[in-house]
Amino acid sequence: MAVYKRRYNSYAGSLTPQWSRFFVLTRYALADLFKSRFFVLLFILCLVPCLFFAGYIFIANNKTLQMLMQIRSAGLFSVETQYFMVIMTVLTQAAFLLNCWVGPVLIAGDLTNGALPLFLSRPFSRADYVLGKLSVLWLLLSAVTWVPCLLLFSLQAGLASGWMWSHLWMVIPIVLCSAIWILMLSLISLAVSAWVKLRIVATGVILFSFVIAASIGE
Repeated sequence: MAVYKRRYNSYAGSLTPQWSRFFVLTRYALADLFKSRFFVLLFILCLVPCLFFAGYIFIANNKTLQMLMQIRSAGLFSVETQYFMVIMTVLTQAAFLLNCWVGPVLIAGDLTNGALPLFLSRPFSRADYVLGKLSVLWLLLSAVTWVPCLLLFSLQAGLASGWMWSHLWMVIPIVLCSAIWILMLSLISLAVSAWVKLRIVATGVILFSFVIAASIGE
């Protein structure tokens, strides 16, 4: 078919900087995930425990409310290191459940539909592709682990006078432990997603890697 009007020009607009091009994959992957109502519901459920933790902190620092609830034991509500260990345990398990849903589909769909050559034919390197997919899990799992935990820490620090300076050292373990957990979950999930093409099977492999293998180890 002959083309008579040859008015086609190359793109002359601004280009995305090389260091941040992987965020394009992250942005579209997140937009695709949030189209699912089940994922949105699961994401909200992962944040629900934070409301109970915040309520506990509020009651622990409100003597009037404790009197109204007829709580006479002074040591019943204690917000110390052990309490934040419980928070981290619950939030990391919530992140694990969220990872089991998100991780298996990040790379499997591209490999199954043959879309990986299309990505790599554009100004993306293999490292950019992996980093873009890894950032999806990093942002989502951070939103349900160390970010809400630091918000709860800030809430306790704001309600209890002088508490923050004696517990400021806890910030580094909260962030560091969460980062190690998120990185381990993300790398295993991406590897399983690239190896196993079916979501159900991939989710089963991830569950086996953590739950069943840990039980066998015990």
